[in-house]
Amino acid sequence: MKNTKILKDPCPCRRLGSGASHHFFGYYNKTVWDRTGRYLLANQVPVMDAPLTPELVSEVGFFDLHDNDRYHSLDQTTAWNWQMGCQFQWLDGATQRQVIYNSRTTDKNSVYPGFGSTVCNIETCQKRALPLPVYVVSPDSRFGLCVDYSRLYITHETIGYPENEPPAVMPNAPADDGIHYLDIASGESRLVVSYAGLRNFHPVKSMDKAIHWVSHIEINPTSSRFLLLHRWTERVKDETCFLHRLITVN
Repeated sequence: MKNTKILKDPCPCRRLGSGASHHFFGYYNKTVWDRTGRYLLANQVPVMDAPLTPELVSEVGFFDLHDNDRYHSLDQTTAWNWQMGCQFQWLDGATQRQVIYNSRTTDKNSVYPGFGSTVCNIETCQKRALPLPVYVVSPDSRFGLCVDYSRLYITHETIGYPENEPPAVMPNAPADDGIHYLDIASGESRLVVSYAGLRNFHPVKSMDKAIHWVSHIEINPTSSRFLLLHRWTERVKDETCFLHRLITVN
């Protein structure tokens, strides 16, 4: 035991949240802390595990680590899942403290009918709606990259959102859908990568009859490029049959 080192100042560890509710956050690629380290984001739900339905509600809020870890509820959403939550994330590039999270809407004419996102200023409690659900937001908080969570619910159920009326047909590799760029300030959007484009980029035979989707979208620190996993399969219920490749986009 000659090389054993004893930690003189152990790292403190404490539980956040109490009572009957359960708290969780979401995916590993987003930080719970704001830029000061004082506030910590959390989803609050009444159960620890349950089958997802369009009616299952999650509260979105934060813990104040400088005020006895008090929990502040900001809103409720039904656009979430157990693996990624509601894509709750800080807009650290914005003025004041602002967050963004996915939500359901009544707009049936949007890019992804029934789904959008909400920006909330936690200092003023003001909220504004955006017309697409986000997957990830750029570090400078100018834009988000967005996908169809109904497609994800079919291709990779644990990262999608269920619908009361699921699409009758989900095309395998459409030219009019893929990854959308969403301007956070204006709400304007455009398609930047299509599923048809991904399928036709250095294609292989296994793509011909497969359904295509994307996941693990990440934006670089300078907000100038992003990467994604392009995924495809003919058997969505068997993850061992998923095929994928890493692609970067300017």
